[in-house]
Amino acid sequence: MSSATRAISRCCSGRDCTEAARLPADPLAGFYYPSESPLLCPEPPTRGFFSNCLPSATVGRVPTAVAPLACRARPRCGWTPPFGTVDGWRWSLTQYVPRYAERYSRTRDGLTLYYRDYAGDERRVPVLCLAGLTRNCQDFEALATAIAPVRRVLTPDQRGRGRSQHDPNWLNYHPGTYVSDMWALLDGLGIERVIVIGTSLGGLVGMMMAAARPRALAGVVLNDIGPELEPTGMRRIQQHIGRLPPVRTWPEAIAQVKMLFGAALPDYDEADWRRFAERSFLTDEHGAPRSAADPKIGELLRAVPAGYAPGAWMAFHALGGIPTLAIRGELSDVLGAETFERMQRAKPDLERLSVPNRGHPPPLDEPLCRAAIERFLAGIDE
Repeated sequence: MSSATRAISRCCSGRDCTEAARLPADPLAGFYYPSESPLLCPEPPTRGFFSNCLPSATVGRVPTAVAPLACRARPRCGWTPPFGTVDGWRWSLTQYVPRYAERYSRTRDGLTLYYRDYAGDERRVPVLCLAGLTRNCQDFEALATAIAPVRRVLTPDQRGRGRSQHDPNWLNYHPGTYVSDMWALLDGLGIERVIVIGTSLGGLVGMMMAAARPRALAGVVLNDIGPELEPTGMRRIQQHIGRLPPVRTWPEAIAQVKMLFGAALPDYDEADWRRFAERSFLTDEHGAPRSAADPKIGELLRAVPAGYAPGAWMAFHALGGIPTLAIRGELSDVLGAETFERMQRAKPDLERLSVPNRGHPPPLDEPLCRAAIERFLAGIDE
């Protein structure tokens, strides 16, 4: 048994939980345990030791529950235990299963990039998930977890996003740099072939990777992105990126993402917006939200005309021999309906999905998206 397991195996032994409830927030949230052996009121390990969780579908199909902090904290993974009397809450823990490994890679110009590595069948082509312009790897948590029992999944934070290092030169924040960074990551891991799932900017990066090394891509999913960008949507993005006031509380963070994405996600309720905000920001040592993107990312975007995407059709044509699924939110102001049709004419074997009631971009947690991606991945030639 590891020292970490021993540390969390010590239970309350009848001790009242009021002292434990004052401990720092959330060091245990993020690991799933068999529900017949829940853990409450443990001796907590170092803050942040537990940072991810595993759904029951990947633990022998048995029911699971996440260990909350000190009987009271709501865990990130969504399970809330019954509160009230603490008498009799005396369970021990025998094992834990991490959902992903947290790793770092080095770019060719010396920056450190963070990525999550979800283990899967090493005999199958792995999946590389690339987030949108100011987004980060947290957008892919649920999707990667669903894929990972079958395939290995890598979800990097691009430079200037999430937990990756910011670039001191904002002129490097462009797709060509991100393509180079992804090759450095894959080459460092010895991965010769990959399936790319790219949202918005991530899809452009995927197309450019296909143009550079078509044999290295076994498949591509383009999420609400294509070889032409609608000027209206791009002007909207240019106006706010890097110019928003910092948020200090989670209600402020939720209000900000509602303002930015409300038109794209019109059916979200308060719980949805809370989860979306948690994916959009990092958390500081006091539990408050902080920005997950370098504000200078917007400088280069504003330096070019809205919708300018030189060479994008050439990159799209590079997908000619690569299985490709294109997803579009029906309310999208970035990927136009006419461009979506032209993509089909240019690539007759293109698989397409239009997502109702979604703008730019669909978060890929919709059942339609999940089912389409599952079918697409199942058909990839290994």
